[in-house]
Amino acid sequence: MALPHNVRRGLTTFSGSLFINNKTRDCGAVQIYHPGHEVLSSLPLQMMLFFNVFYFPFWCLCEGIMLALKYGLLPCYYQFLLVAAFLILALAEGLRLYLGYTGNLQGKTVPTSVCEHSVHQERDASYGTNTPDDSEGNESEEKGDEDSEREEEWDTDLEIEDLRPPHSLCELYETKEPFDPTGKTRYIAACQLYGVVPISYFLRHMKDTELIMKHHGLGPQGAKALSLALMTNTSIVKLNLSDNWLNGDGAAAVAEMLKENCYISDVDLSDNRLGVKGAEALSAMLLENTTVVTLKLSGNEFNDHAAKYLADALPANNKMKSLDLSHNMLADTSGELLGMAIAENTGLKELNISWNYFRSQGAAALARGFEANVFLRVLDLSYNGFNNNGAAALGEALKVNNVLEELNISNNRISLEGALRFAVGLKENRTLKSLNMARNPMQSEGCFGILKSIQANSGAVVEILDFSEIPVNKDFADLCDAVKMLFPNLQIRHGGNATLNKKDQPKVEIQSWFSVEGDS
Repeated sequence: MALPHNVRRGLTTFSGSLFINNKTRDCGAVQIYHPGHEVLSSLPLQMMLFFNVFYFPFWCLCEGIMLALKYGLLPCYYQFLLVAAFLILALAEGLRLYLGYTGNLQGKTVPTSVCEHSVHQERDASYGTNTPDDSEGNESEEKGDEDSEREEEWDTDLEIEDLRPPHSLCELYETKEPFDPTGKTRYIAACQLYGVVPISYFLRHMKDTELIMKHHGLGPQGAKALSLALMTNTSIVKLNLSDNWLNGDGAAAVAEMLKENCYISDVDLSDNRLGVKGAEALSAMLLENTTVVTLKLSGNEFNDHAAKYLADALPANNKMKSLDLSHNMLADTSGELLGMAIAENTGLKELNISWNYFRSQGAAALARGFEANVFLRVLDLSYNGFNNNGAAALGEALKVNNVLEELNISNNRISLEGALRFAVGLKENRTLKSLNMARNPMQSEGCFGILKSIQANSGAVVEILDFSEIPVNKDFADLCDAVKMLFPNLQIRHGGNATLNKKDQPKVEIQSWFSVEGDS
């Protein structure tokens, strides 16, 4: 509802007399301003500053009185803190008001943009030629109408521009929108930018704590759009993008997202053909990220070149607890690089490097790294090719390492000789609880040697021995019967022996899971 004309004129006259330098042009006579003293302030801001300056002494007085009343009742350190805080606030507020008064009430602000300055220059040109003549007044009014129409046209252009999809990543980042904790708005815009179809499953599960998007065929472009949305998502803490053909470009997009996102702690990028480029991007991410705890990179065609980047990241990152590098193409050179990196790592507790190409030389290098590591608890080395030399190196490592609790060296071509050399380390180890040596050609004698070394170790804590698919004989069964007196909770799995089961051991059942229990 508009104010009456006489009331409005009285208010504007009062404000014009109080704030002599305002340029709102609603107070009767038009002021003539000299070039170089352009005022870009506003009347509401000037009034707020004026009353703030007026009431500032009263605020200081009230705060001082309150401080004096309770000063004697406070501890010395609290007295010091209150006085310091009061002085700092008073000085800061006084300085702020002085600068505001000088720059705003006295008209000393400078133009903030070229467009704004040119608009004011046009207005000054039209206002400076004003005379009492009516024709010139009409020309100034027509000029003002043209300016207002031009401003309306500018507003319309901005609105239309805001409705258009972004044309680049920079434009997408610079759009001023309310913060979206799910990233839905950004995801739809990113899909338009990269020319991909938005995934309805993602839109439905953006607020879940775990996002499982296996086998969705995202590809590199879909991964880029998804990553832009996840940069601002605050709900998802577990992300599974396995088998989506992300390739190196998709991995780079996910890595950039993980540098910004501080909520996602569990990431699965298995079976995505990330290659060397993906390993490089993820390794750079691990140098900065302090949130990811579990990272699965199985089946990504990592080779010795990719291992160089991974080896650089492992010593520097002490936040990641679990790493899966299984089903890759890491060979002996990778074993030497990763062995040194594992020796220096202080965060990993679980490591899976099964189904790779580690042979004797790489196995020995890895064993030296495990020997020096004092944090690793679970280690999976299955389906490689350690052979007897690798088994011997692991046995030497177990003599020194008293941290490892679970070890899987199944399917590593370990024969009887390798098993006996490995067993030497078990005589001194006091932390290993689970040992899996299934499907190794070490025969019943090798299993016998392993069990014999455990029997000779009074400090052994082994609870599970897995000799699956390895047939055993009567000597092994007799040893099991003797070991039950020392380790009543020990469980042994082996291939069994049909002849032994029928004739030689009527009291001891040889089955898939052989459990040695205490005497009843």
